[in-house]
Amino acid sequence: MLSFGAIRFHFRLLSDTVVVSIQYEAAAYAQGKEPSERQKNLLVSVACESAAVLANMFIDSDTSLALRGCVSLDLISAKATSWSAAIDQAAEYMNEPEGAFIWALPGVAERHENFRARSLALMESS
Repeated sequence: MLSFGAIRFHFRLLSDTVVVSIQYEAAAYAQGKEPSERQKNLLVSVACESAAVLANMFIDSDTSLALRGCVSLDLISAKATSWSAAIDQAAEYMNEPEGAFIWALPGVAERHENFRARSLALMESS
């Protein structure tokens, strides 16, 4: 099966920045296992979909607000306590688009597309 364990979401508001972190629960790593590439791609796909849901929530609110930013990736271990590489990467590229867009950095987009394409192929073959 695809699941490595329960998924945990962290949300942080840092001034005008929304930070969302998605990872597997620490218990999933208890036996020294690491998620497969496909299981990591699932987390990336969940992050991309979460960004879309979050953007829609802000747009559909009473005080509509269009967000601009990007989805970045830092495949860190379950014991890591810092997201600094992903935050630095997102901060570097968030102003690249000329408009209110949330976009996926190339590595993120590739993982999301791979997961989506494989999932569609599995559904079509069944």
